[in-house]
Amino acid sequence: MTDFKTPGLCGSNETINAALQKLEELETEIASQIDAVASDAAAAIDTKLTELTAALDSLLPELPSAPPVNLQAEITNTINSFDKSTAAGVAKFNTAVAKIQQDFGDALDEAGVKLDDLMTQAETAIGGGGDVCGLVGNFELPAANSGTGTTTETVEERASGTSVSSITLTQIPKKIVSVLGKKQGTNFFGGVSYTQSGKTITIKSSTTGTVFTEIKVSYTISLIKEKPVAVKQATEAPETEEVSIVIKNVKSEEANATSKYNSLIKKFNDATTAGIPSDGIDNAFSQLTSTLQSDEFKEQMDKDFAAAKVEYAKIAQDPLKYKTITVPQGNTSSVSSTANETTVAQEEKKVRTVKVTTTEDRNTVTQEQTTITTSGGESTTITAPKTEKTVISENGFTSRKNYVSERFINFSDIEELTKIRKSFGTTKYQIVDRISSGIELKQTPLTIESVSAVSYSPKRAKFFYDVLDDSDKNSITPVIADLDDDGKEIPNSKKVFFVSRPNRKNKNVSVRDIQVLIITYTVLEKIDPNFKG
Repeated sequence: MTDFKTPGLCGSNETINAALQKLEELETEIASQIDAVASDAAAAIDTKLTELTAALDSLLPELPSAPPVNLQAEITNTINSFDKSTAAGVAKFNTAVAKIQQDFGDALDEAGVKLDDLMTQAETAIGGGGDVCGLVGNFELPAANSGTGTTTETVEERASGTSVSSITLTQIPKKIVSVLGKKQGTNFFGGVSYTQSGKTITIKSSTTGTVFTEIKVSYTISLIKEKPVAVKQATEAPETEEVSIVIKNVKSEEANATSKYNSLIKKFNDATTAGIPSDGIDNAFSQLTSTLQSDEFKEQMDKDFAAAKVEYAKIAQDPLKYKTITVPQGNTSSVSSTANETTVAQEEKKVRTVKVTTTEDRNTVTQEQTTITTSGGESTTITAPKTEKTVISENGFTSRKNYVSERFINFSDIEELTKIRKSFGTTKYQIVDRISSGIELKQTPLTIESVSAVSYSPKRAKFFYDVLDDSDKNSITPVIADLDDDGKEIPNSKKVFFVSRPNRKNKNVSVRDIQVLIITYTVLEKIDPNFKG
């Protein structure tokens, strides 16, 4: 047993210590009165016994004189206690229901529940072996107020100081009876205008020119309190639950591992390029492969990771050759990155050129010598070219083109546009300040394939761009801001502006009015997973 009497002991309690002390004193007194006169001994022991009783009583919580009246219990008892097959039973039942209405009618009205309907539902639930806990809240009323029809109490609170403009009440008001203020330099209260926000009462701004030294609020509170439904207690011993057998989805596991693998490869490339250690990345890869079930898949990932590290190391030391090509895309061209909507339309467009890696550029040819033995037993050395290829290109492979689509919506238009289409308010659409000010794509575009934009207000209009159809249907032109003010290339620019074409049908609606936009573009992948060797 814990020694509660030790001073400073964690878990000790002064009240318990006092009771234990009185118990020891009683034991000592009994021992000292062994040889005393019986009447004297009884009196002495009785005194110590009274002190011990008082100390033990202090350990018990004070119980209310009568338990509160509970709505759920009253309904249950009313249904179970009276036989409605007799006239006397019906009369008693109706009396009990009337008392429930008198005690909890206001709370039920606020909850939007009719007592007659509730009693019918409760009878059905209880008759079927259920209870009323799911039908109505766990409301309680003090026993002293039961049957009186009084379910509220008036409370008064005050706030004082050199200048008082508000008061926060300690309880939730059911109704504000009055708000009075005492002006500076006076000894009486007068009515004031106020606003209420929950439990906070604030004097209105029209009267703030007057300094109040005290505010007095009279309000009513509900004596009916709603408590959480009590936790049900188990009546039977718990059953042993069998451990579930979990079978991992190997395909899903490998797909997730591949995604994490690609992320680690990207981090390794960044670390290699920056010349910083990659120990943390290696450890993360080891943790990743340790979770895999398939030994074959794990072995393949180890080989791929090692090969990728070698390739990235090559790039860091001696980057691959690349070609600068002209991007084959209609009217989409380059403009200055600092251009705005107006200057974009006026600025001379320049043909876009990008750096890419072609199939030929990825080949590294070296001379390899091989010694062979002829049928006559002589040895000869043969020199032959050896072609090595890489699976990684910092500029991207022209043979690995992929299509990407993104959606954009103006921040100021979301609330109004969600009334037209709920999907406008989802994560499908990236939120921007203004589409007309340009958009930032997630990846660097090679070509822009198509654009579809809509203006819903002040006038509905649609804008189109299709790289394969440079006809009058194209009402806007996308331009990529990948040049600085001096006309030099900005690597990996993702900024796109839009220019209205003169041939558009709705000439009174411009790019400035675009509210929603969908853009499809191509990117070149930097990893060729199809190459092996």
